Amino acid sequence: MPDPLSRLPAVIDQPSPVLDPDAQRVDTAHQLPPHRDKLGRVTDHVTALTTDVKIWTELQIALIERKIEGVVGIFERFQHLLPALKLYAVAAVLVLASLLFLLVTAGLGLGALVGSYWLGFGILTLVLFLVGGVFGYLGWRKQAKTDAVAAKIKEAQKKEKNPTRDAVAATERLVAHQSTV
Repeated sequence: MPDPLSRLPAVIDQPSPVLDPDAQRVDTAHQLPPHRDKLGRVTDHVTALTTDVKIWTELQIALIERKIEGVVGIFERFQHLLPALKLYAVAAVLVLASLLFLLVTAGLGLGALVGSYWLGFGILTLVLFLVGGVFGYLGWRKQAKTDAVAAKIKEAQKKEKNPTRDAVAATERLVAHQSTV
């Protein structure tokens, strides 16, 4: 009895440049070799699958190791700052306390000028509210501008069906730049 596989046509591993001149050549380096029977094909597929899973697992472990090394590196970089951080915390508390005493002194000074201490503290309180209100308004305006730019960028990305990673990164840089302006 003749071999049934001998009647099959030859395997075409590359497109014909005559029939399809725009066709890309196929990279056969990652393809499995032709087989004589189904069992050999299944065995090679399972072997290739286990190899791929092994490689993928090794890559995932390497990625986790790199992430852990990064976190450890961050801790090591900031570890030498801990003694100084304690001193900075004490300095910050003392500076805030001195600012409070400075405001009390300014209130007492204004009170001495106008003849009433409560009126001096009232004037100082109004000045502080006005300055805080101006800074709050300026921050609100800046936030509104940044939100408007971000909304325009998101709308442009919605129009583009599949934005590339570079487009998303460029958008994030633009939003970051707009927030600093």
